[in-house]
Amino acid sequence: MGYFLSDDQLEWAFTLIDKDGSGEISYEEFVSWWKNQSRFHHLQLSDEQLYKLHTIIALFRSYDKNNRGELDKDQFRKLYNDLIKSNILEPSKSAKFDEIDLNHDGRLNFNELIAWFYDQGVLLELGVLSNNNKEQN
Repeated sequence: MGYFLSDDQLEWAFTLIDKDGSGEISYEEFVSWWKNQSRFHHLQLSDEQLYKLHTIIALFRSYDKNNRGELDKDQFRKLYNDLIKSNILEPSKSAKFDEIDLNHDGRLNFNELIAWFYDQGVLLELGVLSNNNKEQN
């Protein structure tokens, strides 16, 4: 679409579009993204916002020892505590693994985590999404 995306930007775009965390972008997910007026907003993130996103990704990967893109309950609990220590999450954000695990397979993939961040307003609080993005999705 006329945009050059770095690997990180492409990964972030894929994560935002793949709402159900299936690892694939369905037609419905693509259409929902395409209809969004600010679909390329993530390309305009500040260095601080990008740093916060990279922190989330790096912390997730640090617990994903098998590099499979998913965590078990114990790994998630440790990640959750590190996200609080890193000021990504506030301690008041309740995180129930079974509610975040959208496909109920007993594993939490990265997209499920990001979907939960989105639903909880974490991305909005971090300044990664604007109010307009939240309203249009």
